[in-house]
Amino acid sequence: MVRDGSSYGNDGTATGVSTVPDLDGMAAQFSGAAMISIPPAASLNPPTEFTLDAWVRPVTLPAAGARYGVFDRNGQFGMFLMDTGELRCSATNVVTGGSIPVNVWTHVACVISPTAVELYVNGLLAVTAARSGALNTGNQDVVAVGANSPSGDSFQGRLDRVRLWQTAHPANRVCTQ
Repeated sequence: MVRDGSSYGNDGTATGVSTVPDLDGMAAQFSGAAMISIPPAASLNPPTEFTLDAWVRPVTLPAAGARYGVFDRNGQFGMFLMDTGELRCSATNVVTGGSIPVNVWTHVACVISPTAVELYVNGLLAVTAARSGALNTGNQDVVAVGANSPSGDSFQGRLDRVRLWQTAHPANRVCTQ
């Protein structure tokens, strides 16, 4: 069981995930077909805006044409590490950018506001695009941490402090929480 540190109680089930000392506590170590699955919940369906952020430390990049899931709500929104080392945020539209190094802790964030989709790497805006359309809601698939939902594209490396905020953080709050 993986405990949710928020007041929402969105505990998850870890498969093939271990914990290792890192940053200022423990981090999740993903290898092979590992993932953390979280059951559907209303608090995981942000209605109009959100911020998704995490500390990532991949041990390798995905193979050519592949990706690693960091956080995914199938068909609604997600964060992926691409084979190019770029981060991809998907919600109402998709933005890809930044550069995520191997074996280095990097803070990443996707900020979805009513007007834009923004991608940050280590607190710096890497790419932004105008938002198009409303967020999809009502999906009953599990939320995947360290993989694609409902399965596959498993992250290879460590993840820490993966958080979904039900507000679009301004630039001065990204990477300061």
